[in-house]
Amino acid sequence: MKKVIIFAIAFILAIIVVFPALSDPMYHYFQDDIKIISVVFKINTPFYTVNNPPGAPMDVSPFLHNDRIYVPVRFLSNAFGITTGNITWDDSTQTVTIKDSDTILQMTIGQDQVTINGKIMQINVSPLLIQNRVFLPARYIAEGLGYQVAWDNKNQAVICWPQGQQRTDVSGAINWLNGQSHQPMNPSTQLLTASDSTWVDITGNVNFSGLEDIAVDSSGNVYVADTGKRKIKKLVNGTWTDIICNFDSDIPVKVAIDSSGNLYVVGVRTIEKFVNGTWIDITGNGDFKMPHGLAVDSSGNVYVADTWHSKIKKLANGGNAWVDITINFDGEPYGVAVDGSGNVYVADLNNNKIKKLVNGTWTDITGNAWLIYPDSLAVDNSGNVYVITNRFIGGVLYPRIGKLMNGILTDITGNEGSERPSGIAIDSYGNIYVSNAGSKTIKKLLR
Repeated sequence: MKKVIIFAIAFILAIIVVFPALSDPMYHYFQDDIKIISVVFKINTPFYTVNNPPGAPMDVSPFLHNDRIYVPVRFLSNAFGITTGNITWDDSTQTVTIKDSDTILQMTIGQDQVTINGKIMQINVSPLLIQNRVFLPARYIAEGLGYQVAWDNKNQAVICWPQGQQRTDVSGAINWLNGQSHQPMNPSTQLLTASDSTWVDITGNVNFSGLEDIAVDSSGNVYVADTGKRKIKKLVNGTWTDIICNFDSDIPVKVAIDSSGNLYVVGVRTIEKFVNGTWIDITGNGDFKMPHGLAVDSSGNVYVADTWHSKIKKLANGGNAWVDITINFDGEPYGVAVDGSGNVYVADLNNNKIKKLVNGTWTDITGNAWLIYPDSLAVDNSGNVYVITNRFIGGVLYPRIGKLMNGILTDITGNEGSERPSGIAIDSYGNIYVSNAGSKTIKKLLR
């Protein structure tokens, strides 16, 4: 790495969203009133440490882009003990406002400046917008909140500690983070080949509160997880009906349908099955924590990505015991899909890969395609994989919908570029359906 990077990185670090209030002139306090002595983030590592390991998990990793280190602001802010009530986002101006006890910071997407207590300071980078999060230059936030910042080039780590204090030994934290490292990503790479695609809005007159996932049954009926209203909405012949999720006060996040028309739902804590009008808890021994991906194969076997535990689990049809099939996966499982032959596909969020389980072995099928935080997956009858991912365009990271075939990722986003897709599904005819969390709409791409 060029010498200039070693010095510049120490000062132009960056991050994704949320901020605090100082408890005394020199220190912030982390959860459980822990006085913050040091905070460490590391490139390509989905964890951070406060004082000592073990660290706290993140759903993203800091990365290097244009000789700058970007660290997720939300997690940096959490590390500093900052609550969500001290940050606001103005969507109309795309401006983030951070309030501390005696400091107000503001940054706007695309503008190379930061405003501190009304005074404009020019900087040589601008915030990046990634779906519904903002990556901000970290130096100005950390220093504005009373921290010094340093870059450890050898360990590729960002270190923060209170201003006016001696920097403490963070070797234990760095050693722990080194053991958590994931494969580097290259966010500036042009990852998708463009393709013309026109999506049709099939939302109708229904008002969704919070869209997360979508599924389609063998008859072409559409099921959508409306997290805000705690309902599953079903579309049959142009008419939406409600399926109330009255199970254990949980919230529907992911949905799937088996060949018999039974509905499966991943909640925040439980896995549920809807049979003949009744919800059945099939969580069993799964011990899930923040499960994400969900899929059902043609034999009725259920697969769930237990993201927090970094495991993929399987429940055999008619069984009551979940089996860990992670084996040699070695990643952060997120989206899950199954093809007609029973092969399992999983999006590895932090390694930016898609992996396929064939005969008990996980294989990387990403090829030469560059993915950035791959999320939901679907597989068609020909084995082509459809994935919700991201792409840098003009310095801003936009959500994209890609088709992965033989290691080549084709952009089929078309007119969906600003919708923030959250779930994807394919019917038996190859038509593609997407739920959009941003616009709260359902779109269909005819094939």
